Amino acid sequence: MDILDKWYGSVTLGLVITAAAMAIARLATTRQAAVLVRRVESVLQARAMAAATGVTTALVVWWCWGSIRQVGFAHDERAYLLQASIFAARHWTAQSPPLPQFFEQMHVLIAPSVAAKYPPGHSLILAVGAWLGLPGLVPLVLSAIAGALVFVVSRRIAGPWVAVLTWFLWVTDRDNLVNRATYFSETTTSALWLFGWWALLEWRRQHSWWAMTCLGACVGWGAITRPLTMLVFAVPAAAVVLVDVYQRRAWRDIAPGLLACAACLAIIPVWSAHTIGDWRVTPLAQYTREYIPWDHLGLGYDSTPPERALPSDLQSLANVYIDVHKAYSASAVAPALAARTHALGRDFLAGWRRVLAVFLMVGLLDLTAEVAVGLTTAGLLILAYLSYAHPPDWTLYYLELLPLPAFLAARGVWTCVNRVVKERAGLAVILLLIAGAFFSVAGLRAARNMRIGRMSYAERFTREMDGLDTGKVLIFVRYGPHHIAHHSLVGNVPDLATAHAWVAYDQGAENRRLMALAPERSAYLYDEQTQTFAPFPDSAVATPSRPAP
Repeated sequence: MDILDKWYGSVTLGLVITAAAMAIARLATTRQAAVLVRRVESVLQARAMAAATGVTTALVVWWCWGSIRQVGFAHDERAYLLQASIFAARHWTAQSPPLPQFFEQMHVLIAPSVAAKYPPGHSLILAVGAWLGLPGLVPLVLSAIAGALVFVVSRRIAGPWVAVLTWFLWVTDRDNLVNRATYFSETTTSALWLFGWWALLEWRRQHSWWAMTCLGACVGWGAITRPLTMLVFAVPAAAVVLVDVYQRRAWRDIAPGLLACAACLAIIPVWSAHTIGDWRVTPLAQYTREYIPWDHLGLGYDSTPPERALPSDLQSLANVYIDVHKAYSASAVAPALAARTHALGRDFLAGWRRVLAVFLMVGLLDLTAEVAVGLTTAGLLILAYLSYAHPPDWTLYYLELLPLPAFLAARGVWTCVNRVVKERAGLAVILLLIAGAFFSVAGLRAARNMRIGRMSYAERFTREMDGLDTGKVLIFVRYGPHHIAHHSLVGNVPDLATAHAWVAYDQGAENRRLMALAPERSAYLYDEQTQTFAPFPDSAVATPSRPAP
């Protein structure tokens, strides 16, 4: 009943605000309303408006993140950042650490060399920020590009008022912001989806070779970033292109796109050869076989034993996902679809945004060909990931489709206000944007607090570690009994010789073996339970975090 009361209250409040905005717009004098609407519409139609929405998006994401020098929170982020730093040093891999069992890191191969398991597309882009010493710069730029394209593509399809509403609903989506203020690869593919849709619209308009080249490059670079996600994007886009060239008998038009896509895909065998030593075996396949053979597409659990053991903390995290895979049978697919769809709707319609459910339904009533392609792509993304077992709350996998519900809700709002107040609909939209901004403040603050709260653990450790010694240090991490496996501190570095700190697992008496191999480094023990650093004792034997090899 509490949930129903919240929904009823939010929808009622939203409808009252919408009705009030329409009433004010209707009561405004025709001349006053017309002048204001014309001025605002001219601004929305200007080319500079795309840049303005992009910059504003980046600023909102930066504010939510708190800094562009943030450390990675999740294991995936840390792996991407490590590989980006390796690329920034102009290498494919880094040197394997001495006694690799001290440095086991989730999603990272550590022997015979160090490399992240993930396809290289995202890390290659992040390498720009790593090289500049501003790792968060690239996600902000990607978010700026995405924000600008959300506005531009929406304006092309449905006009400036729907475009500004779409951008506003997208940028104030708390789930969108929390997942953008990260180093996850979805920040790259979400920008590529939008750029690809823009390129497809441009190509349909003038059939230019450069638009087809852009479309092919989007698909290719996305394929070396998140292959399944970009396969989903490519299928409807390819259908549109093939129907067009078939009708015009212009098969040569697709050549630039195929060449651009092939050029990007050619990076994969090179990456595999330099990382694994075999162009036919990707680091992802190698890592899966070595550590997590159960992590695969499809149903059920693969009981093949791993070739290498994870540390105890990482194994406890892996056990959670092993249970998810074990439970993912054919009978679990339909409930998973319902749970994941519900999670997406719940996040998009959180708080005052519940009223948007009404306008989403209105927006679905008038489907254009462009919107149908977008909805097909979004639906295919949800269906494609039914091939993979994951918790329903892990909505990050669907970051690329979030512009679609924002667009449908925005068009539903525009349809309603346009029918009621007609020529003053623009004024009603302005009033609704002002009200929406007011009610979005709490959600934006919650996104910021959530993101900064997640970062505080690793931030505090890094800050205190950097202040330990002017020379080189070796930190042994002793996790406490209530350690959260998502909050890993142990990791690898792109250059062992020059790194200020090595951060390794505490393995008790075995620690001295590693200390003997790095006599120039001052050794410290970090106790997570007390959050303190102490010089490594000469005689004390620490409790190991994982069994000694």
